Amino acid sequence: MIINKMPKPILDLEYLIILSREIKIIHFHYSKTDNGPIKKIMIEIFKTNVQNQIDTNIIIKNVLEYFPDHKVNFDLEDCDKILRIEANEIEPGKIIELVNTLSFDCIKLD
Repeated sequence: MIINKMPKPILDLEYLIILSREIKIIHFHYSKTDNGPIKKIMIEIFKTNVQNQIDTNIIIKNVLEYFPDHKVNFDLEDCDKILRIEANEIEPGKIIELVNTLSFDCIKLD
């Protein structure tokens, strides 16, 4: 996974833990909105078998249909074909189930 390719959000705090060959990301952002309290934003990283932009578009469309408040993107240059999801709350099991129903592999990286 290429860390420096991840978009840099405007945040107050950011925690990143990298362990072993597989990158383990425990990533929480705390951002203050202009007129609201500080909120926690989660990021989950998944390994997939997606091979092209057409497939990524299908997955992104379906994830956003069920989870419209999530930010979704792929890194197809990474050997693990990374699916990255950012939201206030993420249910990894439901993301995996949804991607699997579209006939793709999806494994949460711990």
